[in-house]
Amino acid sequence: MLSRWRLIKVIDLIYHSTNMDSGTTHTYYNDLSELDKIKFDYNAENICPDGYDRVQEMDEWYKSSLKPLGSDKVFETPHLDGPYGLLPYTLLRCIYVIHGNKSVCTMVNGRGRVLTDGEHLMFDYNRDVHYIDRLKDVHDENDRIVYKIHYVKKQFGYKMFAHLNIIWNTYARKAFNKSRIPNTFYEKCISKLINSGTRVYCASFPYILKMGKALTSWPDA
Repeated sequence: MLSRWRLIKVIDLIYHSTNMDSGTTHTYYNDLSELDKIKFDYNAENICPDGYDRVQEMDEWYKSSLKPLGSDKVFETPHLDGPYGLLPYTLLRCIYVIHGNKSVCTMVNGRGRVLTDGEHLMFDYNRDVHYIDRLKDVHDENDRIVYKIHYVKKQFGYKMFAHLNIIWNTYARKAFNKSRIPNTFYEKCISKLINSGTRVYCASFPYILKMGKALTSWPDA
Protein backbone atom coordinates (compact mmCIF):
# COMPACT_ATOMS: atom_id res chain seq x y z
CA MET A 1 0.00 0.00 0.00
CA LEU A 2 1.34 3.44 -0.93
CA SER A 3 2.40 5.71 1.92
CA ARG A 4 0.85 9.17 2.06
CA TRP A 5 4.14 10.70 0.85
CA ARG A 6 4.41 8.26 -2.08
CA LEU A 7 0.80 8.91 -3.03
CA ILE A 8 1.42 12.68 -3.10
CA LYS A 9 4.50 12.17 -5.28
CA VAL A 10 2.75 9.82 -7.72
CA ILE A 11 -0.22 12.18 -8.15
CA ASP A 12 2.12 15.10 -8.83
CA LEU A 13 4.00 13.17 -11.50
CA ILE A 14 0.81 11.95 -13.19
CA TYR A 15 -0.97 15.29 -13.30
CA HIS A 16 1.91 17.73 -13.73
CA SER A 17 4.89 16.07 -15.41
CA THR A 18 5.75 17.63 -18.79
CA ASN A 19 8.78 17.90 -21.10
CA MET A 20 11.69 19.61 -19.32
CA ASP A 21 12.75 21.36 -22.52
CA SER A 22 9.52 23.38 -22.58
CA GLY A 23 10.97 25.71 -19.97
CA THR A 24 10.04 26.20 -16.36
CA THR A 25 6.46 25.68 -15.28
CA HIS A 26 4.88 27.72 -12.51
CA THR A 27 1.47 26.92 -11.05
CA TYR A 28 0.64 29.38 -8.30
CA TYR A 29 -1.15 28.35 -5.13
CA ASN A 30 -4.36 30.22 -5.91
CA ASP A 31 -4.52 28.45 -9.29
CA LEU A 32 -4.14 24.94 -7.87
CA SER A 33 -7.06 22.54 -7.72
CA GLU A 34 -8.60 21.82 -4.32
CA LEU A 35 -6.86 18.42 -4.26
CA ASP A 36 -3.49 20.00 -5.03
CA LYS A 37 -4.03 22.60 -2.30
CA ILE A 38 -4.66 19.85 0.23
CA LYS A 39 -1.39 18.15 -0.75
CA PHE A 40 0.47 21.46 -0.68
CA ASP A 41 -0.93 22.47 2.72
CA TYR A 42 -0.16 19.07 4.22
CA ASN A 43 3.55 19.55 3.58
CA ALA A 44 3.68 23.29 4.22
CA GLU A 45 2.01 23.11 7.64
CA ASN A 46 4.22 20.22 8.79
CA ILE A 47 7.45 22.17 8.30
CA CYS A 48 6.29 25.67 9.28
CA PRO A 49 8.90 27.11 11.70
CA ASP A 50 7.76 28.16 15.17
CA GLY A 51 6.85 31.84 15.30
CA TYR A 52 6.10 32.10 11.57
CA ASP A 53 2.94 32.46 9.47
CA ARG A 54 2.47 31.17 5.95
CA VAL A 55 2.22 33.55 2.99
CA GLN A 56 0.11 31.47 0.64
CA GLU A 57 -0.23 34.22 -1.97
CA MET A 58 3.46 33.69 -2.86
CA ASP A 59 3.41 29.89 -2.88
CA GLU A 60 3.76 27.87 -6.07
CA TRP A 61 4.24 24.45 -7.64
CA TYR A 62 7.35 24.64 -9.82
CA LYS A 63 9.03 22.47 -12.45
CA SER A 64 12.52 23.53 -13.52
CA SER A 65 14.06 23.40 -17.00
CA LEU A 66 17.21 21.60 -18.15
CA LYS A 67 17.68 24.18 -20.92
CA PRO A 68 16.72 27.59 -19.51
CA LEU A 69 15.99 30.43 -21.91
CA GLY A 70 15.21 34.12 -21.43
CA SER A 71 14.40 35.09 -17.85
CA ASP A 72 14.67 31.41 -16.80
CA LYS A 73 18.45 31.92 -16.88
CA VAL A 74 18.18 34.02 -13.73
CA PHE A 75 17.65 30.86 -11.67
CA GLU A 76 21.19 29.76 -12.55
CA THR A 77 22.58 33.21 -11.74
CA PRO A 78 23.44 34.22 -8.15
CA HIS A 79 20.49 36.35 -7.11
CA LEU A 80 18.24 37.69 -4.36
CA ASP A 81 14.51 37.13 -4.66
CA GLY A 82 13.23 40.26 -2.91
CA PRO A 83 14.26 43.92 -2.56
CA TYR A 84 13.43 44.42 1.13
CA GLY A 85 16.65 43.26 2.77
CA LEU A 86 17.11 46.52 4.66
CA LEU A 87 13.80 46.23 6.51
CA PRO A 88 13.99 44.61 10.00
CA TYR A 89 11.71 41.71 9.09
CA THR A 90 12.21 38.17 7.85
CA LEU A 91 10.42 36.25 5.11
CA LEU A 92 11.61 32.73 4.31
CA ARG A 93 11.33 30.83 1.05
CA CYS A 94 11.31 27.06 1.38
CA ILE A 95 12.23 24.73 -1.48
CA TYR A 96 10.41 21.45 -0.80
CA VAL A 97 11.30 18.69 -3.25
CA ILE A 98 8.56 16.45 -4.58
CA HIS A 99 10.68 14.88 -7.33
CA GLY A 100 14.40 15.58 -7.27
CA ASN A 101 17.11 15.71 -9.91
CA LYS A 102 20.59 14.52 -8.92
CA SER A 103 22.30 16.98 -11.28
CA VAL A 104 20.73 20.04 -9.60
CA CYS A 105 22.59 21.57 -6.68
CA THR A 106 20.90 24.38 -4.74
CA MET A 107 23.47 27.00 -3.74
CA VAL A 108 22.75 29.35 -0.81
CA ASN A 109 25.38 31.84 0.36
CA GLY A 110 28.14 29.77 -1.22
CA ARG A 111 27.04 26.41 0.18
CA GLY A 112 25.56 23.73 -2.06
CA ARG A 113 23.12 20.92 -1.43
CA VAL A 114 21.52 18.36 -3.74
CA LEU A 115 17.97 17.94 -2.44
CA THR A 116 16.28 14.55 -2.82
CA ASP A 117 12.60 13.59 -2.65
CA GLY A 118 10.96 14.84 0.54
CA GLU A 119 13.84 17.11 1.58
CA HIS A 120 13.58 20.87 1.97
CA LEU A 121 15.77 23.94 2.37
CA MET A 122 14.84 27.39 3.69
CA PHE A 123 16.54 30.73 3.09
CA ASP A 124 15.86 34.43 3.55
CA TYR A 125 13.86 35.67 0.56
CA ASN A 126 15.33 39.17 0.72
CA ARG A 127 18.90 38.60 1.97
CA ASP A 128 20.32 35.20 1.00
CA VAL A 129 22.12 34.90 -2.34
CA HIS A 130 21.19 31.66 -4.07
CA TYR A 131 21.04 29.94 -7.43
CA ILE A 132 20.88 26.56 -9.16
CA ASP A 133 24.16 24.89 -10.13
CA ARG A 134 24.18 22.11 -12.75
CA LEU A 135 26.57 19.29 -11.87
CA LYS A 136 28.33 18.54 -15.15
CA ASP A 137 29.50 15.06 -14.12
CA VAL A 138 25.99 13.87 -13.15
CA HIS A 139 23.52 12.82 -15.85
CA ASP A 140 19.88 13.07 -14.80
CA GLU A 141 17.09 14.17 -17.14
CA ASN A 142 14.24 13.61 -14.70
CA ASP A 143 11.83 16.43 -13.95
CA ARG A 144 12.71 18.42 -10.86
CA ILE A 145 9.42 19.30 -9.20
CA VAL A 146 9.26 21.38 -6.03
CA TYR A 147 6.93 23.38 -3.85
CA LYS A 148 8.01 26.96 -3.17
CA ILE A 149 6.57 27.74 0.25
CA HIS A 150 6.81 31.06 2.08
CA TYR A 151 6.77 31.97 5.77
CA VAL A 152 6.93 35.36 7.48
CA LYS A 153 8.24 35.88 11.01
CA LYS A 154 5.51 37.12 13.34
CA GLN A 155 6.34 40.48 14.91
CA PHE A 156 4.86 43.97 15.02
CA GLY A 157 3.91 45.05 11.50
CA TYR A 158 4.73 41.70 9.89
CA LYS A 159 1.49 41.51 7.90
CA MET A 160 2.35 44.76 6.11
CA PHE A 161 5.81 43.38 5.35
CA ALA A 162 4.25 40.19 3.97
CA HIS A 163 1.94 42.30 1.81
CA LEU A 164 4.91 44.23 0.35
CA ASN A 165 6.54 40.94 -0.63
CA ILE A 166 3.29 39.67 -2.15
CA ILE A 167 3.07 42.79 -4.33
CA TRP A 168 6.70 42.47 -5.42
CA ASN A 169 6.35 38.75 -6.11
CA THR A 170 3.17 39.28 -8.15
CA TYR A 171 4.78 41.81 -10.49
CA ALA A 172 8.00 39.77 -10.71
CA ARG A 173 5.95 36.72 -11.75
CA LYS A 174 4.33 38.66 -14.57
CA ALA A 175 7.68 39.92 -15.85
CA PHE A 176 9.30 36.47 -15.67
CA ASN A 177 6.43 34.73 -17.42
CA LYS A 178 6.36 37.39 -20.14
CA SER A 179 10.03 36.87 -20.95
CA ARG A 180 10.48 33.18 -20.04
CA ILE A 181 10.74 32.17 -23.71
CA PRO A 182 11.33 35.52 -25.45
CA ASN A 183 10.24 35.79 -29.07
CA THR A 184 9.39 39.45 -29.63
CA PHE A 185 11.76 42.40 -29.30
CA TYR A 186 9.78 43.56 -26.24
CA GLU A 187 10.10 40.16 -24.53
CA LYS A 188 13.83 40.01 -25.27
CA CYS A 189 14.30 43.47 -23.73
CA ILE A 190 12.48 42.40 -20.56
CA SER A 191 14.61 39.25 -20.38
CA LYS A 192 17.86 41.20 -20.68
CA LEU A 193 16.69 43.75 -18.12
CA ILE A 194 15.80 41.03 -15.62
CA ASN A 195 19.06 39.12 -16.05
CA SER A 196 21.33 42.18 -16.01
CA GLY A 197 19.41 43.88 -13.20
CA THR A 198 19.63 40.71 -11.12
CA ARG A 199 23.41 40.59 -11.43
CA VAL A 200 23.86 44.27 -10.60
CA TYR A 201 21.58 44.22 -7.55
CA CYS A 202 23.11 41.01 -6.20
CA ALA A 203 26.64 42.40 -6.55
CA SER A 204 25.75 45.72 -4.91
CA PHE A 205 23.55 44.38 -2.08
CA PRO A 206 26.39 43.69 0.43
CA TYR A 207 27.42 47.34 0.18
CA ILE A 208 23.81 48.51 0.44
CA LEU A 209 23.36 46.33 3.52
CA LYS A 210 26.49 47.71 5.18
CA MET A 211 25.33 51.28 4.61
CA GLY A 212 21.89 50.42 5.94
CA LYS A 213 23.28 48.87 9.11
CA ALA A 214 25.53 51.89 9.64
CA LEU A 215 22.48 54.16 9.55
CA THR A 216 20.25 51.99 11.75
CA SER A 217 20.56 50.04 14.96
CA TRP A 218 18.71 46.84 14.04
CA PRO A 219 20.73 43.60 14.47
CA ASP A 220 21.57 40.91 11.97
CA ALA A 221 18.54 38.89 10.83
